[in-house]
Amino acid sequence: MLIPIERVGGLSFPDRQIRDFRYDGKTLRFVSDGIFVDGTGLIEQQTHVECIGSATGLSRIFVNEEWVDVSAQQDGLNFIGEWSINQQHLRLAGFDAQSGEWREYQIPVSSVSVKTDADA
Repeated sequence: MLIPIERVGGLSFPDRQIRDFRYDGKTLRFVSDGIFVDGTGLIEQQTHVECIGSATGLSRIFVNEEWVDVSAQQDGLNFIGEWSINQQHLRLAGFDAQSGEWREYQIPVSSVSVKTDADA
């Protein structure tokens, strides 16, 4: 299902494992073992998320008490603790899959789609 941009902030991934996190500079994709949707509640099924960007995003990690810019296309997240959208800029943050450091992505998005096993 395509999520209207104004409702993207109503998605979250509480205590959900993130797998197959990929960002190619335009499209961000990952699989979660569940999703919380405002107005619906927690859906405990494998969830495929695809965020189509309108420009290249930025990424940084918090290491040694400071933010350091890193390649947005390298590594990824294995947990999403923060997820928000403001004026079509998606911000997500969580633990880096390789280093375990806190990592943040800021990605301009034009669409977000979510597909659960129930949608198949």
